[in-house]
Amino acid sequence: MKNYAELSFDEKKEIAQSDLNDLPNAEVIAKFIVNHESFAIREILASNSSLHLLKNGMEIAANLASDDIESVRCALAAVITNFRYFVGYEEVVKKLANDQDVKVRCALAGNLIARSKFDCAIAVNLTNDSSSEVVAAVEANESCNGLVGLGFFLVTLNIQMGEYEKSCVKLIIEEDEAKAGQAAMEGECHGSIEDGTSEETKDGIADLGWTFHYSVRNCVKVCNEDAVTMAMYL
Repeated sequence: MKNYAELSFDEKKEIAQSDLNDLPNAEVIAKFIVNHESFAIREILASNSSLHLLKNGMEIAANLASDDIESVRCALAAVITNFRYFVGYEEVVKKLANDQDVKVRCALAGNLIARSKFDCAIAVNLTNDSSSEVVAAVEANESCNGLVGLGFFLVTLNIQMGEYEKSCVKLIIEEDEAKAGQAAMEGECHGSIEDGTSEETKDGIADLGWTFHYSVRNCVKVCNEDAVTMAMYL
């Protein structure tokens, strides 16, 4: 194989869109592309669905998220959820969600997989975007169904266990404070109200025959920007 730097544009393009997991020296080549190649090759690399398989894939993604060219960042936004189990994913997504270019935010909004609390927080943030195109992209994303119009609430629960008592804090995405408090208590339950292993009381929920009792100590609405950061840790 020829030295990468000696390859033609078409040969470099073919490498950038190939299965990187099967490419010899893929980590070195990807780093070279990010630092030295034309935006056209960087864009192809950014859109490569196997980029997350590289040992330095997250590092490469972070660099591409700061690329000067909008189309490169847009290509990355469309595949960034492939990195959702990697350390560093949240910081890159936050950067893309706050990108100044509408096309980048649209690409992210349309491709988010809103399963984790962090991704749901990003999706809710994007439903309040200044661009109607971004909002429409979130609404069209099936994994974001039901998130439009919701807010963030920081709920502090009291947990009674016989003579012992402790508290915990949960970030909840809901319509209002009452629903957020209820969702926080139900989420803490080991049992279920539906099957009778938990039951509602006058001031909370009793769980597993009163082994535990949950009540809301405090519930505060949180601004969207702060909630995204909180979702990374709560």
